[in-house]
Amino acid sequence: MDTLDLIVAGTCGVFAHAMLRLWRNRHAPGAIPSLLLFAAITAYALAVAHPRPSLLAVQIGYVAVTLVTPLLFTAAIEYTGLAVPGWKGLRWLLVPGVTLLAVGNLATDQQALLTAAASEADLLMRSNLIQQAQQSLLFATDRIGYGFGLLTIAAALWTVSIAPAQRRGMAALAIMPALSVVAGVAHDVAGFTVAGAAPAPFALVLGALLATSVLYRSNVFDLRPIARALLVDSVMDGMLVVDARKRILDCNRTAERIIGRSRKDIIGSAAQGLLPREFSAMLQSPVHLRSELAVRAATEPSWFEVDVTPLALRGRPAGHVLVARDISERRLAQEALEVSRQALEAANARLVEQSVTDPLTGLKNRRFLFQRLNEEMNRHHRTASVLGLLVVDIDHFKTVNDTHGHPVGDEALIQVAAALESLVRDCDVVARLGGEEFGVLAVNTEAAGLIALAERIRQAICRVPVARDTFRPMVLTVSIGVAFAGPATRTADGLFAEADRHLYAAKHQGRNRVVAARLPLEASSAGR
Repeated sequence: MDTLDLIVAGTCGVFAHAMLRLWRNRHAPGAIPSLLLFAAITAYALAVAHPRPSLLAVQIGYVAVTLVTPLLFTAAIEYTGLAVPGWKGLRWLLVPGVTLLAVGNLATDQQALLTAAASEADLLMRSNLIQQAQQSLLFATDRIGYGFGLLTIAAALWTVSIAPAQRRGMAALAIMPALSVVAGVAHDVAGFTVAGAAPAPFALVLGALLATSVLYRSNVFDLRPIARALLVDSVMDGMLVVDARKRILDCNRTAERIIGRSRKDIIGSAAQGLLPREFSAMLQSPVHLRSELAVRAATEPSWFEVDVTPLALRGRPAGHVLVARDISERRLAQEALEVSRQALEAANARLVEQSVTDPLTGLKNRRFLFQRLNEEMNRHHRTASVLGLLVVDIDHFKTVNDTHGHPVGDEALIQVAAALESLVRDCDVVARLGGEEFGVLAVNTEAAGLIALAERIRQAICRVPVARDTFRPMVLTVSIGVAFAGPATRTADGLFAEADRHLYAAKHQGRNRVVAARLPLEASSAGR
């Protein structure tokens, strides 16, 4: 085995290892057409370098080198995700179609060139003969084809925003046609040759070796670096990179939807003129900011959670990364929840109010009176404040119901309640204790003033008309018991029992009167 055989064997070994690596990462975009590309170059190299190739081997090498350009084209499109109209159908026709054309070319007069190549011992001449066979009426894939593939890669790089790892992968794909084109131009213009033969075939193999080196060094077809770029495009948050001049450098697909423009229109535009002004204002900050912003629209505002992080290169401000998440649905849910909460609180407040309100008279009920009475008794013990309680009972109220019926009796209770409320202060509590009995809790009132209040109540109720429009109108009277918080009445129940005792004393003394406890020594003149 001579030196050339060792070089060929080593080159094919490198290509085989590259193809194995691509197969392991076959799910990465562009990996399969790149694998087929290396396989085509390997088949061509073996057909050229074999000491005595058969005609079939040369024909296979010819078809393989013909497929280099469409495979380059397919790898570039799939690797970058370049949008090509009708590509889903075209990708299944391109490589098979070119293969059929190349095989069909074997039946033309170029078959003589391939037969000569099979019998040619000099591999340089054999390579030239295979290259000449590529030029025919049906197909041409020499430097024009390679140039087309190179332009395709350049277009993909120009129009598609890709990650740095993808740029290295595109560079690896571009090396092969680029070297072939340069070598062909050098041969045509300056007569450059390799051992007297056209250099393009050797440039193609050399370019494949260099592409393999890039593949090994950067893991360009590893899913991880590609997945990072795909991840940025697949996240639900809009992401923008803005430079120090407030120009948009990059964005993802969600940002396109938020802004309502294509990436082509967004990149390079001024952020202030393109972004909502609420977003642009945050880009002025030199520190990290996070805020919920309402972006005004024609119908209703959209809410976004915006996160702006400043970028720095070598200690100098370089721009910002803006991440915007649409939280409109969340805000609507929160607002609906807040409305529900307020409605629930209002309903609870109504229930609480109903639980302490007498439904007939609208006064507070016995429960509320005792709640306040306990509170005021505790305050009385702390501050020695004056505290009094009136228990008011309508005399002979059963006669009203028996004579005129319960509706008239209810109306009488309502009028008594109104009279009581009109005579007390806002800080006092008037409550219906049950039936025809009422209570008045008076705070910070001197004893004499409280007794005077009881007397005014008695006189006012005597003027309340009952069944005025009937043949038997009635006049109401009340008996009132008055008690004061003091040493003998240290609890709410004790104070109520004392007032109730004096009420019954008023009943026994003939009704329509006020009976009060002895004035307490500690009563202070708080004034009414």
